[in-house]
Amino acid sequence: MARISLKDALRALALALLLGSACDSRAPIGPTRAPPPPGEPPPVATGACDSCHGAPPATGAHLAHAMMVGADALVYGDLRILEDVATGGTRYAFGCGHCHPLDPAAHEADLGNDGLPDVVLTPPPQPVAGDAIKRRNAPQAAWDPATGTCSGVYCHSSGLAAPDAPLDYRTTPAWTAAPGALACDGCHGNPPRYRSAGSASAAPNSHLQLAGDGWEWGHYAGLPGAWHPSGSKHGGGLGWAGESAAAPITCQTCHFDTVDPANVKGGGFYYLDTRGSYALDVPEADPTRKESLDWQSSQCATCHDGARARMGSGKVLPLRHVNGRADVVFDPRPTLPSYYPGTGLPLLTPPGPIAPYYVWPFNVRVDAAALPPGTEVRKASDGTSVLAVSLEHASYDPATRTCSNVGCHLERQAYADAGSVKPLRWGDAYEFYWACNYCHPRF
Repeated sequence: MARISLKDALRALALALLLGSACDSRAPIGPTRAPPPPGEPPPVATGACDSCHGAPPATGAHLAHAMMVGADALVYGDLRILEDVATGGTRYAFGCGHCHPLDPAAHEADLGNDGLPDVVLTPPPQPVAGDAIKRRNAPQAAWDPATGTCSGVYCHSSGLAAPDAPLDYRTTPAWTAAPGALACDGCHGNPPRYRSAGSASAAPNSHLQLAGDGWEWGHYAGLPGAWHPSGSKHGGGLGWAGESAAAPITCQTCHFDTVDPANVKGGGFYYLDTRGSYALDVPEADPTRKESLDWQSSQCATCHDGARARMGSGKVLPLRHVNGRADVVFDPRPTLPSYYPGTGLPLLTPPGPIAPYYVWPFNVRVDAAALPPGTEVRKASDGTSVLAVSLEHASYDPATRTCSNVGCHLERQAYADAGSVKPLRWGDAYEFYWACNYCHPRF
């Protein structure tokens, strides 16, 4: 028999104990039990989740996906999300069942026969009450242990809410990637840029689309809005500083409960995300449009280069993000704070706070009585006019995909209420006649 030193014997003993404890971390709480007889299922684990590992474990991206809660609040196979267990928070709270087996009996099964925790991302074979996320995963959703990435999961997709909507799934960053590796365009585009299949379809989209002339239009940039002559007047436009001004249209305008209100520049008021791309480069796009100053004024990067204007990245709050639906909550703030500088507006007469969304000069004839609540035309000291819009009374109906009391659309609400024009529906194609003439009936 070969002789070994005491040092080697102790090392071998330590290794055996280490391996034994690693295997035992998969076993139920209490004394170590022998493996089940051949053909018998493994025993169901009992006891608190944090008796063997953290709740959740502090490894990889667990803490980015699962908020720390009391171990007694955890349930194996849980499919709840943050809004089911809290009224807010800075981290998501996806239940264990979103990434692991739903059946507690599978907790120790080692389905992969590899000694590693089992990751099961495929949708449940039968509907599970309260499941808003895992049921939307692709049938082939999977975890790749070689790269540490997931694919085919709804959490990292284009995020369309309709059950029959086609989803664009993205491969995730590695499980051990540094925080911040995933930006807004890592899942659904910034802004969401899938082609609209129409307002009656499962995939409507008016964030960013093409008009018939091959130029982009949508809900972005600044008032008076994309496609308008002279483009966006936000920041004075291009070449018009001191002659025009407008508030930006940001994600926060329509998704106030989803984005982080603290994501502003120092002393700022507006959500600051300048990383978006509003160029829809598809074959039918006009290749010459990018040479136009009007087009360039609709692209954040034209001015927000870190020198002429500040740059910023998007940031969301988890409560209303990745919950299986599109949450539309309009900016409820009635006015800009009195201290807010840099609007680019001339002095107003009479002076006083102005609504958060504005455009100057405003040269459109409107019936003030027909404007939505919170919308008014203000006079400036130089004799020009300013359109001021508050969205505190605005709302969205997901059943009809229509908005109400959105001052950006001027008198159209009154005409739609009277039945003389059709309401604007999210996902409708851009048509010049009804898109322009019925917002500007007296233009």
